[in-house]
Amino acid sequence: MKALAFFTLSTLATAAMAVTPPSSMTLSGPTSQTTNVQTSTVVNHAESGGAARQNMSSNAGSVSVSSSGNSTQNTGLANVYVGNEAKSANAEAQQNLASNNGKIQIKATSEQSAYAHGGGGINNVAEYGKATAIQNVSSNYSDVKIDAKSTQYTDNTGSYLNNYASGNGALAVQNVASNYGNVTIGSTSTQIALLNNSGVYNSAHGGSIAVQNLSSNDACAENPPCPNGVCQ
Repeated sequence: MKALAFFTLSTLATAAMAVTPPSSMTLSGPTSQTTNVQTSTVVNHAESGGAARQNMSSNAGSVSVSSSGNSTQNTGLANVYVGNEAKSANAEAQQNLASNNGKIQIKATSEQSAYAHGGGGINNVAEYGKATAIQNVSSNYSDVKIDAKSTQYTDNTGSYLNNYASGNGALAVQNVASNYGNVTIGSTSTQIALLNNSGVYNSAHGGSIAVQNLSSNDACAENPPCPNGVCQ
């Protein structure tokens, strides 16, 4: 039954990715996005200069949560390996778990949570020249503006976090319970990354860049994908 449930989820995700996403998205009422995966593998993989994008309980594009709405995003992972891999020159892999990716404006309550328990790991890898791997967990990525209550929570117990870049010009960015890209917070913001019996790794080799944020705000003004703090 678990395998059947995950196959259905995979089919829906593939179908959704085949449709061109809207250039803008406004959440004006209560919105709840939940993904639960058990004893399985979730991998987003790009090679041969290709691009792979995977969203779970996430919004991608120009995202706005209006003052009349609220947004709840939750991803639960039990005994699951999560991988985001760009493994050839110029490959691009982007993976979002309980996250918003794009030009983000939050004017109402936003709650983002991810739970990864037991056995698996959360892995972000960019290998070979100019490969790019971007992984967001309970995070907002790009031009972030928060004018209301924002809570970002990641519980990684008995697992590991790994951010790895190798190869001249390769870039690996991993955000956990974080905001990345010219961040403005005008109200209450709570960011929690809970790591129990976990390993946390961030490594760059051979002229590459590895950026890892845990419960952090990073304006991203100095890195290639973020001219003026706006992520491309």
